[in-house]
Amino acid sequence: QVTKVAVSWTGGVASVCIASGNNIQVTFLQDFGDLPLLIPDGTNLGQTSGSDTPLITAQKVVTGDKESDICSSHGTCDEEKGICQCLDDWMTSDGYGNAGTRGDCGYLSTGTTSTCPGEPACLGHGTCLGPPTYRCGCESGRNGPDCSLIDCPTGKSWFSFPTADNAAHSEAECSDMGICNRNTGLCECASGFEG
Repeated sequence: QVTKVAVSWTGGVASVCIASGNNIQVTFLQDFGDLPLLIPDGTNLGQTSGSDTPLITAQKVVTGDKESDICSSHGTCDEEKGICQCLDDWMTSDGYGNAGTRGDCGYLSTGTTSTCPGEPACLGHGTCLGPPTYRCGCESGRNGPDCSLIDCPTGKSWFSFPTADNAAHSEAECSDMGICNRNTGLCECASGFEG
């Protein structure tokens, strides 16, 4: 279900469907990142002229580039509950840096920041990227807003969709048969699996 979009069209008329055709633009205002192409459904399109066949197509005009980072890189995700635990001074946003209800840690309640999270910065496991975001660039094997989370080992996925002919079982954390304990960097394997 799409909740926030802006729809506009050319043609200079009040109606979207006109005999000479029209270009309709849909801009996503809430779902960020590089979204998949809309798939138009013209099965219910009709035309008053018997000689014309209705046609509807879609193309991507602008690739989304607004961030879609887990907890806006200002919190950690409680994977069991699906809820962000925000860093101090960070709260849920509207997706545009203002207070809101997304549950994403994208709103800085104190106005501005001039340091990276952690003491020392990035807990000594990364580099502070400085202004304007003051985010941590974590060293290999570490992640999270302050580099406190430890990556788990990867292996061939037990269950994953093929990516091409003769290409399947891509690398996945805990081989997709366990949950990563980010405090220890160890996999908590599903029943019947070990390693």
